[in-house]
Amino acid sequence: MRASAVVMVGAACLQIPLAGVLVLGWGGVSPLGIAGAPTAALITFGLGAAVCIWLLTQRSSPIRLSQQGFKFDRVALGRFISVGTLASVGPFLTVGSVVLLGRFVGQFGEAAFAGYGIGTRLEFLIIPVVMGIGTAVITLVGSNIGAGRLDKALRAAWTGAGAAALIVGAFGCLFALFPSIWAASFTSDAATLDSAYAYLRIAGPGYVFLGLGLTLYFASQGAGRMAWPVAAGVFRVLIILIGGLLVTSLPDLQLKSLYALILIGMAIYGITIAAAIRYGAWNKGGNPV
Repeated sequence: MRASAVVMVGAACLQIPLAGVLVLGWGGVSPLGIAGAPTAALITFGLGAAVCIWLLTQRSSPIRLSQQGFKFDRVALGRFISVGTLASVGPFLTVGSVVLLGRFVGQFGEAAFAGYGIGTRLEFLIIPVVMGIGTAVITLVGSNIGAGRLDKALRAAWTGAGAAALIVGAFGCLFALFPSIWAASFTSDAATLDSAYAYLRIAGPGYVFLGLGLTLYFASQGAGRMAWPVAAGVFRVLIILIGGLLVTSLPDLQLKSLYALILIGMAIYGITIAAAIRYGAWNKGGNPV
Protein backbone atom coordinates (compact mmCIF):
# COMPACT_ATOMS: atom_id res chain seq x y z
CA MET A 1 0.00 0.00 0.00
CA ARG A 2 2.92 2.34 0.57
CA ALA A 3 3.94 2.24 -3.08
CA SER A 4 0.41 2.72 -4.40
CA ALA A 5 -0.17 5.57 -1.92
CA VAL A 6 2.96 7.34 -3.14
CA VAL A 7 1.75 6.95 -6.73
CA MET A 8 -1.67 8.37 -5.85
CA VAL A 9 -0.17 11.36 -4.03
CA GLY A 10 2.20 11.97 -6.93
CA ALA A 11 -0.67 11.82 -9.42
CA ALA A 12 -2.68 14.32 -7.37
CA CYS A 13 0.30 16.70 -7.09
CA LEU A 14 0.72 16.52 -10.87
CA GLN A 15 -2.99 16.82 -11.63
CA ILE A 16 -3.46 20.17 -9.87
CA PRO A 17 -0.87 22.21 -11.85
CA LEU A 18 -1.69 20.31 -15.05
CA ALA A 19 -5.34 21.31 -14.61
CA GLY A 20 -4.21 24.92 -14.31
CA VAL A 21 -2.29 24.59 -17.56
CA LEU A 22 -5.11 22.91 -19.48
CA VAL A 23 -8.08 24.79 -17.98
CA LEU A 24 -6.62 28.30 -17.63
CA GLY A 25 -3.82 28.19 -20.20
CA TRP A 26 -0.88 28.70 -17.85
CA GLY A 27 2.48 28.99 -19.59
CA GLY A 28 1.00 30.14 -22.86
CA VAL A 29 -0.83 26.87 -23.56
CA SER A 30 -4.13 27.19 -25.40
CA PRO A 31 -6.78 26.80 -22.64
CA LEU A 32 -9.33 24.01 -22.98
CA GLY A 33 -11.71 25.54 -20.47
CA ILE A 34 -13.68 23.15 -18.24
CA ALA A 35 -12.72 20.22 -20.50
CA GLY A 36 -9.16 20.63 -19.27
CA ALA A 37 -10.08 19.29 -15.82
CA PRO A 38 -11.10 15.77 -16.90
CA THR A 39 -8.25 15.76 -19.42
CA ALA A 40 -5.77 16.41 -16.62
CA ALA A 41 -7.36 13.62 -14.57
CA LEU A 42 -7.10 11.14 -17.45
CA ILE A 43 -3.46 11.98 -18.08
CA THR A 44 -2.27 11.91 -14.48
CA PHE A 45 -4.12 8.82 -13.36
CA GLY A 46 -3.28 7.08 -16.62
CA LEU A 47 0.38 7.66 -15.79
CA GLY A 48 -0.27 6.51 -12.24
CA ALA A 49 -1.84 3.28 -13.47
CA ALA A 50 1.15 2.67 -15.75
CA VAL A 51 3.54 3.15 -12.83
CA CYS A 52 1.53 0.72 -10.66
CA ILE A 53 1.60 -1.92 -13.41
CA TRP A 54 5.36 -1.45 -13.76
CA LEU A 55 5.84 -1.83 -10.00
CA LEU A 56 3.87 -5.08 -10.03
CA THR A 57 6.21 -6.53 -12.67
CA GLN A 58 9.33 -6.00 -10.54
CA ARG A 59 11.04 -8.86 -8.74
CA SER A 60 10.69 -7.05 -5.42
CA SER A 61 6.88 -7.06 -5.67
CA PRO A 62 5.20 -9.55 -3.28
CA ILE A 63 2.71 -10.34 -6.07
CA ARG A 64 4.41 -10.22 -9.43
CA LEU A 65 2.48 -9.88 -12.67
CA SER A 66 3.76 -12.27 -15.31
CA GLN A 67 2.47 -13.79 -18.53
CA GLN A 68 4.17 -17.08 -17.73
CA GLY A 69 1.73 -19.74 -16.64
CA PHE A 70 -1.28 -17.50 -17.29
CA LYS A 71 -4.47 -19.50 -17.74
CA PHE A 72 -8.02 -18.26 -18.16
CA ASP A 73 -10.13 -19.40 -15.19
CA ARG A 74 -13.86 -19.33 -15.88
CA VAL A 75 -14.76 -20.33 -12.33
CA ALA A 76 -12.76 -17.47 -10.82
CA LEU A 77 -14.17 -15.02 -13.37
CA GLY A 78 -17.70 -16.14 -12.60
CA ARG A 79 -17.06 -15.66 -8.91
CA PHE A 80 -15.74 -12.13 -9.49
CA ILE A 81 -18.75 -11.24 -11.62
CA SER A 82 -21.34 -12.73 -9.25
CA VAL A 83 -19.98 -10.92 -6.21
CA GLY A 84 -18.93 -7.77 -8.06
CA THR A 85 -22.28 -7.31 -9.80
CA LEU A 86 -24.16 -7.25 -6.51
CA ALA A 87 -21.46 -5.16 -4.84
CA SER A 88 -21.73 -2.53 -7.59
CA VAL A 89 -25.38 -1.98 -6.67
CA GLY A 90 -24.32 -0.44 -3.35
CA PRO A 91 -22.87 2.83 -4.71
CA PHE A 92 -25.97 3.36 -6.87
CA LEU A 93 -28.19 2.94 -3.82
CA THR A 94 -26.04 5.34 -1.78
CA VAL A 95 -26.14 8.04 -4.45
CA GLY A 96 -29.78 7.27 -5.15
CA SER A 97 -30.75 7.92 -1.55
CA VAL A 98 -28.96 11.28 -1.62
CA VAL A 99 -30.60 12.32 -4.90
CA LEU A 100 -34.02 11.10 -3.78
CA LEU A 101 -33.98 13.05 -0.54
CA GLY A 102 -32.67 16.07 -2.44
CA ARG A 103 -35.87 15.95 -4.46
CA PHE A 104 -37.88 16.38 -1.26
CA VAL A 105 -35.55 18.99 0.25
CA GLY A 106 -35.83 21.04 -2.94
CA GLN A 107 -39.42 21.86 -2.00
CA PHE A 108 -38.03 24.19 0.67
CA GLY A 109 -36.22 26.37 -1.87
CA GLU A 110 -32.74 26.93 -3.22
CA ALA A 111 -31.12 27.89 0.07
CA ALA A 112 -32.36 24.73 1.80
CA PHE A 113 -31.19 22.62 -1.11
CA ALA A 114 -27.76 24.29 -1.11
CA GLY A 115 -27.42 23.64 2.62
CA TYR A 116 -28.37 20.01 2.03
CA GLY A 117 -25.66 19.78 -0.61
CA ILE A 118 -23.05 21.10 1.83
CA GLY A 119 -24.09 18.48 4.37
CA THR A 120 -24.12 15.54 1.98
CA ARG A 121 -20.71 16.56 0.65
CA LEU A 122 -19.29 15.65 4.04
CA GLU A 123 -20.77 12.17 3.73
CA PHE A 124 -19.10 11.62 0.36
CA LEU A 125 -15.75 12.79 1.76
CA ILE A 126 -16.03 10.39 4.68
CA ILE A 127 -16.71 7.38 2.45
CA PRO A 128 -13.07 7.19 1.19
CA VAL A 129 -11.91 7.00 4.81
CA VAL A 130 -14.10 3.92 5.26
CA MET A 131 -12.88 2.55 1.93
CA GLY A 132 -9.29 2.67 3.18
CA ILE A 133 -10.24 0.38 6.05
CA GLY A 134 -12.68 -1.62 3.95
CA THR A 135 -10.18 -2.61 1.27
CA ALA A 136 -7.89 -4.04 3.96
CA VAL A 137 -10.84 -5.88 5.51
CA ILE A 138 -11.74 -7.45 2.14
CA THR A 139 -8.29 -9.01 1.91
CA LEU A 140 -8.24 -10.24 5.50
CA VAL A 141 -11.76 -11.66 5.34
CA GLY A 142 -11.28 -13.24 1.91
CA SER A 143 -7.99 -14.93 2.79
CA ASN A 144 -9.39 -16.36 6.02
CA ILE A 145 -12.62 -17.51 4.39
CA GLY A 146 -10.52 -19.25 1.74
CA ALA A 147 -8.47 -20.91 4.46
CA GLY A 148 -11.61 -22.14 6.20
CA ARG A 149 -11.11 -19.85 9.21
CA LEU A 150 -14.51 -18.24 9.61
CA ASP A 151 -13.66 -17.22 13.16
CA LYS A 152 -10.67 -15.13 12.04
CA ALA A 153 -12.65 -13.68 9.14
CA LEU A 154 -15.37 -12.51 11.51
CA ARG A 155 -12.80 -11.10 13.91
CA ALA A 156 -11.21 -9.08 11.11
CA ALA A 157 -14.62 -7.82 9.95
CA TRP A 158 -15.76 -6.70 13.39
CA THR A 159 -12.40 -5.10 14.19
CA GLY A 160 -12.39 -3.09 10.97
CA ALA A 161 -16.04 -2.14 11.33
CA GLY A 162 -15.49 -0.99 14.89
CA ALA A 163 -12.51 1.14 13.87
CA ALA A 164 -14.40 2.74 10.98
CA ALA A 165 -17.47 3.42 13.13
CA LEU A 166 -15.29 5.05 15.76
CA ILE A 167 -13.32 7.22 13.31
CA VAL A 168 -16.12 8.49 11.08
CA GLY A 169 -18.52 8.60 14.02
CA ALA A 170 -16.11 10.95 15.79
CA PHE A 171 -16.07 13.21 12.73
CA GLY A 172 -19.85 13.13 12.52
CA CYS A 173 -20.30 14.02 16.19
CA LEU A 174 -17.68 16.76 15.93
CA PHE A 175 -19.50 18.46 13.07
CA ALA A 176 -22.85 17.87 14.78
CA LEU A 177 -21.61 19.79 17.82
CA PHE A 178 -19.73 22.43 15.80
CA PRO A 179 -21.40 22.56 12.36
CA SER A 180 -19.85 25.93 11.48
CA ILE A 181 -16.41 24.30 11.18
CA TRP A 182 -17.64 22.60 8.01
CA ALA A 183 -20.57 24.59 6.66
CA ALA A 184 -19.23 28.12 7.15
CA SER A 185 -16.27 27.36 4.89
CA PHE A 186 -18.65 27.13 1.92
CA THR A 187 -21.02 30.07 2.36
CA SER A 188 -22.05 32.97 4.56
CA ASP A 189 -25.71 32.96 3.47
CA ALA A 190 -27.83 32.65 6.61
CA ALA A 191 -30.63 30.55 5.09
CA THR A 192 -28.17 28.11 3.52
CA LEU A 193 -26.26 27.80 6.77
CA ASP A 194 -29.47 27.09 8.69
CA SER A 195 -30.18 24.16 6.39
CA ALA A 196 -26.60 22.87 6.54
CA TYR A 197 -26.47 23.18 10.34
CA ALA A 198 -29.74 21.27 10.69
CA TYR A 199 -28.40 18.51 8.46
CA LEU A 200 -25.12 18.15 10.37
CA ARG A 201 -26.73 18.26 13.81
CA ILE A 202 -29.28 15.57 12.95
CA ALA A 203 -27.40 13.32 10.52
CA GLY A 204 -23.90 13.71 11.97
CA PRO A 205 -24.28 11.08 14.74
CA GLY A 206 -25.55 8.64 12.11
CA TYR A 207 -22.06 8.39 10.64
CA VAL A 208 -21.35 5.80 13.32
CA PHE A 209 -23.83 3.47 11.61
CA LEU A 210 -22.61 4.49 8.16
CA GLY A 211 -19.03 3.56 9.04
CA LEU A 212 -20.19 0.27 10.55
CA GLY A 213 -22.39 -0.66 7.60
CA LEU A 214 -19.99 0.33 4.82
CA THR A 215 -17.08 -1.57 6.34
CA LEU A 216 -19.18 -4.69 6.78
CA TYR A 217 -20.34 -4.16 3.19
CA PHE A 218 -16.70 -4.44 2.12
CA ALA A 219 -16.15 -7.40 4.43
CA SER A 220 -19.13 -9.19 2.89
CA GLN A 221 -17.46 -8.92 -0.51
CA GLY A 222 -14.49 -10.82 0.88
CA ALA A 223 -16.85 -13.43 2.29
CA GLY A 224 -18.81 -13.66 -0.96
CA ARG A 225 -22.08 -12.94 0.84
CA MET A 226 -23.67 -9.81 -0.62
CA ALA A 227 -27.41 -10.45 -0.42
CA TRP A 228 -28.00 -8.84 2.98
CA PRO A 229 -25.72 -5.82 2.42
CA VAL A 230 -27.56 -5.02 -0.81
CA ALA A 231 -30.90 -5.53 0.92
CA ALA A 232 -29.80 -3.07 3.62
CA GLY A 233 -29.10 -0.49 0.92
CA VAL A 234 -32.57 -1.06 -0.53
CA PHE A 235 -34.11 -0.63 2.94
CA ARG A 236 -32.32 2.71 3.28
CA VAL A 237 -33.72 3.97 -0.04
CA LEU A 238 -37.24 2.77 0.82
CA ILE A 239 -37.13 4.55 4.17
CA ILE A 240 -36.22 7.81 2.46
CA LEU A 241 -38.79 7.31 -0.32
CA ILE A 242 -41.73 6.33 1.88
CA GLY A 243 -40.79 8.68 4.71
CA GLY A 244 -40.23 11.55 2.30
CA LEU A 245 -43.63 11.06 0.70
CA LEU A 246 -45.30 10.95 4.12
CA VAL A 247 -43.46 13.99 5.46
CA THR A 248 -44.08 16.13 2.37
CA SER A 249 -47.78 15.27 2.48
CA LEU A 250 -48.16 16.79 5.95
CA PRO A 251 -49.52 20.33 6.22
CA ASP A 252 -46.80 21.42 8.69
CA LEU A 253 -43.84 20.23 6.65
CA GLN A 254 -40.49 20.65 8.40
CA LEU A 255 -37.03 20.33 6.91
CA LYS A 256 -35.72 18.69 10.08
CA SER A 257 -38.17 15.82 9.60
CA LEU A 258 -36.58 15.03 6.24
CA TYR A 259 -33.09 15.16 7.74
CA ALA A 260 -34.23 12.74 10.43
CA LEU A 261 -34.86 10.22 7.65
CA ILE A 262 -31.14 10.33 6.86
CA LEU A 263 -30.28 9.36 10.42
CA ILE A 264 -32.90 6.59 10.46
CA GLY A 265 -31.72 5.30 7.08
CA MET A 266 -28.08 5.13 8.20
CA ALA A 267 -29.06 3.35 11.41
CA ILE A 268 -31.18 0.76 9.60
CA TYR A 269 -28.40 0.26 7.04
CA GLY A 270 -25.65 -0.40 9.57
CA ILE A 271 -27.76 -2.43 11.99
CA THR A 272 -29.22 -4.65 9.25
CA ILE A 273 -25.83 -5.69 7.88
CA ALA A 274 -24.36 -6.15 11.37
CA ALA A 275 -27.33 -8.25 12.52
CA ALA A 276 -27.22 -10.41 9.39
CA ILE A 277 -23.56 -11.23 9.92
CA ARG A 278 -24.02 -11.70 13.66
CA TYR A 279 -26.79 -14.25 13.10
CA GLY A 280 -25.05 -16.39 10.51
CA ALA A 281 -25.14 -14.77 7.06
CA TRP A 282 -21.56 -15.96 6.49
CA ASN A 283 -22.08 -19.53 7.66
CA LYS A 284 -21.18 -22.23 5.16
CA GLY A 285 -24.77 -23.33 4.97
CA GLY A 286 -25.86 -19.97 3.58
CA ASN A 287 -26.22 -19.31 -0.11
CA PRO A 288 -23.21 -17.59 -1.71
CA VAL A 289 -23.59 -14.08 -3.05
